[in-house]
Parts: sequence; C-alpha cells; structure tokens
Amino acid sequence: MKKAYRRLFVWKTKVEDLPAGVECTLGILQVRLREMELSALDQRIISHEDLQLMYSTAIIRFLNMIAELEQGQGRSQSTLYYKAQGMDIPSWIVNLRHDAAHSSVLPPLHLLKSAAEFIFAWLNDYYWKNEAEHTFDYYIQPLSSVGIYRRSVRHILSLLNIYLQLVHDTRADLT
Repeated sequence: MKKAYRRLFVWKTKVEDLPAGVECTLGILQVRLREMELSALDQRIISHEDLQLMYSTAIIRFLNMIAELEQGQGRSQSTLYYKAQGMDIPSWIVNLRHDAAHSSVLPPLHLLKSAAEFIFAWLNDYYWKNEAEHTFDYYIQPLSSVGIYRRSVRHILSLLNIYLQLVHDTRADLT
C-alpha cells in the first residue's frame, strides 16, 4: 500500500490534474496509511474525530469526482444516488457522504472505514483493472555500447493517458 501511495504521490507532484481514479485512490490510501502509521506508533496524536474528518473528506471527494466523470461522459442522470447506482456504488455510501457533508455530526468511524474499504475495492475493480487491461509492458533491450537500461513504458503510457485526458478536457472547455 505504501509503495502504491508513493508512486501516485510522485504522479501528483508532476501532473497538476490527475485522472479522477488516481486522485480517489490517492485520497483513500493517504487516510488508511496515516491511520496505520499512527496506530503502529501507538500514539494518540490523532483523535477519533480527526480520523472521521479524514475518512469523510476522502469519501466526499470520491463521490464528487465520480459524479463529475458521469457528467463528462454525457450522461444526464440527475441525482448522485442514480449516478452511484449506475456505477454499482451502494446507496448507503451516498447517504454516508450526505451525512458527512451536511450533518452537524460526522458519521461513525466504523461506517466510514467500511465505506473506504468498499471504495478501495471498487477503484481496483472499476478503475485499475481497466487501466491494467489497456496498458502493457514494453521493454527496450539494453544496448551495450550506449549503456541504455531496460525501461518500463507503463509509466509513459499512464502519463500519455493523462495528457490525452487533459487535451480532451481543454477542448471540451473551449466548446
């Protein structure tokens, strides 16, 4: 989990506007890792309420970004419930997001953690598996005279996908 977070964080430092799936994964990983690090230290630096706020923020951002993706694909579904249902996201997570965003009391931590686990699995199934199917490894064989080392092109393809999305978004904004 830490390795994935580091890799995504590097992308974040290099690319201002990452795809929603990457941003959402980064948000969920960040909260889970932070909680794991602090509990491993057995320190009470972070309060129960702080964790609730961190998980709530990640869940709110996830559903907001997913809703934007649906809009960007020309779907005219009016409510977040309907959009979530169309993407196999249960309504209890939408309700949790609503409570986190609009209630004066944050949802219980155990529910927020369950939602984060679901979201993490959902991102894996609906985003990352799809990305893996559409990318491939390509290695350049080293040339001994020049000393070029084998490189994975997966990272380059990911950046290309990000660039193409940015071009698409820019064109959409201009029309």
